[in-house]
Amino acid sequence: HDALPIFLLTRDKDIYIDLVGRTELANKKSADLFISVHANSIPKRSTSNAHGIETYFLSTARSERARKVAEQENKDDVNLMDYFSKSLLLNSLNTQRLIVSNKLAIDVQYGMLQSIRKNYPDVVDGGVREGPFWVLAGALMPSILIEIGYNSHAIESKRIQSKPYQKILAKGIARSEEHTSELQSPRL
Repeated sequence: HDALPIFLLTRDKDIYIDLVGRTELANKKSADLFISVHANSIPKRSTSNAHGIETYFLSTARSERARKVAEQENKDDVNLMDYFSKSLLLNSLNTQRLIVSNKLAIDVQYGMLQSIRKNYPDVVDGGVREGPFWVLAGALMPSILIEIGYNSHAIESKRIQSKPYQKILAKGIARSEEHTSELQSPRL
């Protein structure tokens, strides 16, 4: 029997940790995977009724939607980087790590939906997408970013704050990670 996965949290209360600090912890602990969990939001003035669970892996943004979500997530930590610095960083990333991250994103998205839809059948599958998320760029291991729903959506905001909902999502993520053990390899 393989050892059960060990999950480490970057924080246990609602405090801000910069993007670099989050991946530094994962790198120092020699983590096998880095999973960054977020709640999405859209401006109140938006006419969109966006909702759903989405999972991202690191790549250059190929869609306008992915670019906008990444821009929102990245705004606090990378304002100083110019376009060329950002492009150089993304282009230098290890291709194998990106391939494994893509597979991980697919497995986790599927696992979360399988778990959550048993109790919440109306949860929308926002899909797996790629984007230039800087919180993932510093990780030396396969990494993904999960948007567990929208704080700006009336129903999802209540669910996101609910402990039972959080627990079901966490179990879905954990079960997915168990199935991705074959992805593991020495530092990519």
